[in-house]
Amino acid sequence: MIKMFNVTKRYENGIIALDNISVSIDKEEFVFIVGPSGAGKSTLIKLIYREILPTMGQVIINGRNINRFKKKEIPYFRRNIGVIFQDFRLIETKTVFENISFTLEVTETPTKEIKRRVYNVLEMVGLTHKADALPLQLSGGEQQRTAIARAIVNNPSLVVADEPTGNLDPKTSRQIMDIFKEINMRGATVVIASHALDIINEMNKRTIVVENHRIKKDIKKGAVCI
Repeated sequence: MIKMFNVTKRYENGIIALDNISVSIDKEEFVFIVGPSGAGKSTLIKLIYREILPTMGQVIINGRNINRFKKKEIPYFRRNIGVIFQDFRLIETKTVFENISFTLEVTETPTKEIKRRVYNVLEMVGLTHKADALPLQLSGGEQQRTAIARAIVNNPSLVVADEPTGNLDPKTSRQIMDIFKEINMRGATVVIASHALDIINEMNKRTIVVENHRIKKDIKKGAVCI
């Protein structure tokens, strides 16, 4: 599913975000990426959905090297990856339904199928009753659930999230993590960058610890101390 070989990422300002890392994540795994701010977690996530490219090394997603994509291939590649951000990135002028359906409209999915799939994911994240609400009428947790629904409405095989509970209270954060568990149980590979060690330890999933731009630990299961 995801393979990185001797990957280094150096930005134009000279900052090294990742330094010669190698990691492999199998299909249907649930993996947390943890570490202090600036360690390289977000860079690792961005490499997975090809927002950025490695300076050196190889990143292989679903058997394909992300360096070798032609420009026209990138949108099709990303259709099979659901991406969730800490700041939600919802369109404020569109309703919950419209924010989610927009993902399907750009792929010219038939209207009847759009409605079916949108309400399926709304039911999964517990927001059927908020379908006509605008983002500013939602709580932070509801906005994040909308963002998750938008990310999974295409039934992606891979879901990545960058600090998805960073702006949420502990109770809501646990509810969001329960949704990610269900997504994983339905067959998707889930990779989450997070600071929430208490929740991560409760989840008891594989955890990759990034420190000083390198992989310090790769814990299959069990408590994490950093």
